[in-house]
Amino acid sequence: MESERIVAGLHCGEVLADLSEHLDGRLSFDRAERIDEHLAGCAECGRLFGEVTAAVRALRQLPDELLPPEVEERLAEALPG
Repeated sequence: MESERIVAGLHCGEVLADLSEHLDGRLSFDRAERIDEHLAGCAECGRLFGEVTAAVRALRQLPDELLPPEVEERLAEALPG
């Protein structure tokens, strides 16, 4: 990845740092728009974004797994607050 490449005013590294938030819809409209412009103009970042998006979609299709009660109790005891 060429982290020094600039497309739409953003370095590839900046875009990669925000990919997760972008996928979750947690970025401002302006930031998301700039990232979309970068992804459209940078083949390498666009390819990576497609792969990450596909992986996230696949993971979201998996059923939720419940923890055994004893593990849940140990976690509750170990975590502060």
